[in-house]
Amino acid sequence: MDTAGRHPSTVQAVRGLAYDHLPQRLQTISRPFHDLVAEMLRILPDDPELIAAIGKIREAKDCCVLLAALDDAAAAEGKKLHG
Repeated sequence: MDTAGRHPSTVQAVRGLAYDHLPQRLQTISRPFHDLVAEMLRILPDDPELIAAIGKIREAKDCCVLLAALDDAAAAEGKKLHG
């Protein structure tokens, strides 16, 4: 994600959105959040509202990746998380 020339707060906000270190299944979950923020950086200026939006997207990504990881772990044990 290109953060060249961005405000340090914006650069800080996008940390944690990288996904290439994750297993393939979790990359599939994480990538759309990364891509959304990359597009936001392409079209929106640095602003406290942008930083707030990025933080909320990162939080949503973390929840989804955690759920997928927990689901994978449960499946590996022959269990279901719910239902």
